[in-house]
Amino acid sequence: MRTRLLGPMVVVTAMLAAAPVHADGTEDARTHFTRGVELYKESDFRAALIEFQRAYDAAPNFKVLYNLGQTSLELQDYAGALKAFRGYLDGGGSQIPAARKSQVEADLKKAESRVARVEITVNVDGADVAIDDLTIGHSPLHEPVLVSAGRRKIVATKAGLNPVMRVIDVAGGDRPHVSLDLVEQTQATPPVVVVQGATTTEQPQVQNQVGAPVVVRATPGPSQGFYVGVMAYATGALVLGWGVLGGVALASYGDYNTKLSQVGVQASDINGARNQTRAFAEASDIVGSVAVAAAITTVILALTAPSKHPAHEHAHLFISPFAIGIRGEL
Repeated sequence: MRTRLLGPMVVVTAMLAAAPVHADGTEDARTHFTRGVELYKESDFRAALIEFQRAYDAAPNFKVLYNLGQTSLELQDYAGALKAFRGYLDGGGSQIPAARKSQVEADLKKAESRVARVEITVNVDGADVAIDDLTIGHSPLHEPVLVSAGRRKIVATKAGLNPVMRVIDVAGGDRPHVSLDLVEQTQATPPVVVVQGATTTEQPQVQNQVGAPVVVRATPGPSQGFYVGVMAYATGALVLGWGVLGGVALASYGDYNTKLSQVGVQASDINGARNQTRAFAEASDIVGSVAVAAAITTVILALTAPSKHPAHEHAHLFISPFAIGIRGEL
């Protein structure tokens, strides 16, 4: 689609260059148009669209509308492309070559299938109406508004009234109706205060005072002391398992040595005892490594717990050769 832009570029640029520079903005139009073509070639379509629009505003010419339509298609602004292509065909009429007219009509059909017409009503007159942060007019809007398919944000604002926003999803061919009701600003929006507290199923109470805070009770998560306790007991269990596996590995090793010293023992029995000893030893090493890591984590959590937490006031960590745990209340 990008190569289509070069034809109108040459024609319009030549036309603007041949026209005398008056106060009507022809010089500005030529500057903006040339810059728009450069930006289009660089795939900076958003900036190119602005330059082409400035060129058209400075010196309206139907040929620039072709560039606006093509750039709008690149930006997936099908509503903008539809308006530009219609203006191009209506303004050019018989001056448009047959091949170009056929191509524009195909693009026009594509854009038509990807737009919706939204009927917007506002309960007060004179409100600013914006779609996707672009003002489209003031209420009342007497005709449906053309928008591209997709998610659209519609906002109505007026001084002294609370703004209203609606977000809608539209598909090509949709004709939704959006009603926006503005109300007077009776009181300031209260701040939201998050309060740590116990779990409750009660709804927060909102005081009927101007500026009164809305209290939202949040359920606190488990304390760091809780995690210290969990890790301590887990470490103790791992240490116990480590000791059991170590004892079994030692017993298996003794059995292996006994078989080696016996006369007439088959090689398969010796290999079986050796493999069993190795398996228990490897399992003991793995559990021991995990136990050490858990012990280190427990110590770190215990040392970094907040000083004001109950876990520090009523509980303490103990480490013995056989266990790690927490004494006191958590």
